[in-house]
Amino acid sequence: MKKKLFKLSDINITNVKGERIAAKFDQEEIGDVIYNNSNSINMDNFARSIHARGEALVSIETLKALPGILKPFYKFRALSAIELYIQDLFKKEGDVAEDIPEGELPEDGSAE
Repeated sequence: MKKKLFKLSDINITNVKGERIAAKFDQEEIGDVIYNNSNSINMDNFARSIHARGEALVSIETLKALPGILKPFYKFRALSAIELYIQDLFKKEGDVAEDIPEGELPEDGSAE
C-alpha cells in the first residue's frame, strides 16, 4: 500500500486578508484527538507519529478517514485547511516506499 508524508507544518490556511499562512496545530493535541478517536491500528500509528514528530507516513485510506475523526473537535477553517492539504497530497506525485510501516519514517527521516 502506497503512503504519503503528512506534515502538520505544511498545512496552510487563508487569513482574513486572503493571504496563505501556516496553520498552527499543536502536534500533541491533534495526536491525542486522533488517537483517542481512532478506529484502526493504522490510525493509532499515525496518531503516535503526529504526536511525537508532527509528521507521519500515512496511507490514502487512513487520510480519507481523518476529517471524520477531527470534525467534532475542530472548527470549519481548521478542518478546511486539513481537507485541502489532504486533497493536495492525493494529487502529489511520488508515493513513498510500500514496505515502510504506517506512521513510521525512513531511517534518514525523510520520505520524499
